[in-house]
Amino acid sequence: APFGEATMNGPHAFNPAIARSFLYIQPGDPYSPRAVEDARNSIRQIPAVGGVRITEGKTLDAYGRLPYTVDVGDRLPYAIGASAKYSTTNGPAGQVYWEDRNVFGGAELLRLQADVFYAPPWYITSQNLNSFSIHDLGWRFSASFMKPALWGTPNDLLVNALDERTSTSGAGFFGYEVEDADATVARNCSRRSSPSLSRAMATSRTFSSRACTPRNDAAFCSWLRFHSFMAATKIAPSPIEGRSCICL
Repeated sequence: APFGEATMNGPHAFNPAIARSFLYIQPGDPYSPRAVEDARNSIRQIPAVGGVRITEGKTLDAYGRLPYTVDVGDRLPYAIGASAKYSTTNGPAGQVYWEDRNVFGGAELLRLQADVFYAPPWYITSQNLNSFSIHDLGWRFSASFMKPALWGTPNDLLVNALDERTSTSGAGFFGYEVEDADATVARNCSRRSSPSLSRAMATSRTFSSRACTPRNDAAFCSWLRFHSFMAATKIAPSPIEGRSCICL
């Protein structure tokens, strides 16, 4: 029997229409366990969703179709984390992050992350306390924002910003710093694919002992992506994990 109408129970922390926009099954589509699994994984991509259960009806409707119920649970709105590691090859590194998974009550995701790592000069071949210098620390600060179902449409808004410093001291260079920002609007056409249009800006600085002022570079670019959804596949950097990218 084909799929019938879906009944949504939850979520309660944001508009259920947002979760429904991630449900690509249409009434009349042929029933298959894979379609049910794809639908479950698709809705789970919303960071504010804690769990998804899809239950098929026990009887067919008046049109001979199989109705089903989608139960969507809410996830805790905040998350914070930290990690530290040490490698005999790369030295120490640390990371902290903070997430708000429902910023304005519409399942928006805001993630702030900071990474600090040891990026020594090229001539340092081994990591030890004698060669360690505070000036050889690099950092990466990133922020990402995602708004699903923008203005009630099948479009998602993704905004990312990055500030990164990688130490390249030695050979007259003190460091290299990159600032990058991009915005993407992804349109969800089906559970298998969706195109997106992105606009990005990047700037970089190179600090040198041979120059009185740092060298500044800037670039602007736009690109079109074709997003492919594959069940149980994670992607980066998009917070919507199932909407990966193949650049055209």
